[in-house]
Amino acid sequence: DLIDRLVAQDVGIVVLDECHHLLDYWAFILRELIRALRDVHVVGLTATLPDPGNQREYENYNRLLGAVDFEVPTPAVVKEGNLAPYRDLVFFCQPTRRELAYLKGIQDHFAVAVNEVAANPFFQDWLLAQFGDGRAAFQTFLNEQPFLCIAAVKHLRGQGVALPAGVSLIPEMREPLTVDDWLTLLEQFALRDLKISPDMARQKLYRELRNMLLGFGISITEAGIRHQRSPGDLVLALSEAKDGAAVRILQEEHAALGQRLRAVVITDYERMSARTRRLKDVLHPEAGSAVRAFRALIADSKTNGLDPILVTGKIVLVDADKQALLDQGIHQWQAERRLDFAWEWRPTEDPRIVELTGTGRDWRSRTYVALVTHLFELGLSQCLIGTRGIFGEGWDALSLNTLIDLTSVTTSTGVQQIRGRTIRLDPAWEKKVAHNWDVVCVSRDFDKGDADLHRFVAK
Repeated sequence: DLIDRLVAQDVGIVVLDECHHLLDYWAFILRELIRALRDVHVVGLTATLPDPGNQREYENYNRLLGAVDFEVPTPAVVKEGNLAPYRDLVFFCQPTRRELAYLKGIQDHFAVAVNEVAANPFFQDWLLAQFGDGRAAFQTFLNEQPFLCIAAVKHLRGQGVALPAGVSLIPEMREPLTVDDWLTLLEQFALRDLKISPDMARQKLYRELRNMLLGFGISITEAGIRHQRSPGDLVLALSEAKDGAAVRILQEEHAALGQRLRAVVITDYERMSARTRRLKDVLHPEAGSAVRAFRALIADSKTNGLDPILVTGKIVLVDADKQALLDQGIHQWQAERRLDFAWEWRPTEDPRIVELTGTGRDWRSRTYVALVTHLFELGLSQCLIGTRGIFGEGWDALSLNTLIDLTSVTTSTGVQQIRGRTIRLDPAWEKKVAHNWDVVCVSRDFDKGDADLHRFVAK
């Protein structure tokens, strides 16, 4: 009915704001509308294009709007004075002792498992057969499969096995064998030898190898090895050390900015997620959550002075010693907007923290997010903590100047939307410069200890 009415009005221009959302069902509806309109001009506006990594969504978008016709780079908008200057910053930390002990256990277990495979005569015979006979065969092997060839030579040298005739070393072959080298060897051995062999013993070894790798977040498919989020990856992504990093960053930012500091700490979720419950003996019970980050800020005397507020889609937690001032701010905000709700403060198990709850016709998450944002802009709190669902796209606080990103999001849309929160102009501070912080947990003692670093590079 809506489409028929728009067609009857002879609409000639359709402007699609935030058009990166025009995917799936909306893309289908709008294609029908545009097809029905005569000589229509379609204008799409967005600050973030859909993620090219999601081919289906990107094709839906592209069929609707086509390629980008005109783009304004963010630095140019800053130079024109329409956005605030910004700095992208990173803080590196290391896992806690308990987390490091777990990572070492993973690595030791992996080493034992792959050494069992490497000691199997099937693997040894297959590996030596890859080199062929003579220098020409080796050169062909190196040219056509360089990663496999280098990994194979590294393994033989590490085992003290005499290299086949015709092998000549290149610098990469003199380096230690890495986990990635092992994965190259195991992938090719599993898919080229074990999987296609009619021999029952080889088929059994294939199943054992596949199950062993699954425990490390690695699956063997027809297309090769696929990496999932392994327990070790989760430990790095959700490390308790990241909360300490957030505390340290806020201490330094406050020392520099004083009362001008307005910061937000963004996490992936409010409380412990289902995927981390299997690591409950390793990770903190509220690993990587907004609640844990909030507790860390409350526990530190300096960041406690920022009067942090946690706000999610379900709860609002505040610093207990700020209750009286917040009551005044809430009452004034409610009166100005003539909203119908009542609020109260409920104690929690921590005497330093109280929960803000409300009842009434107008009390819902949209209300209290707007309320908390207002209190933040007034300076009654200098730091908000929440999830990207709350403080991602669509949320605005003009005074915000410091962002600490503890999320694991790497899609171009998600990353840019989070970064976009800080670079709005602040009418009260012409010289505002936004600081966007990433926190990266790295372990030099763990072969896959750079997983969080790779995520950062993707961001």
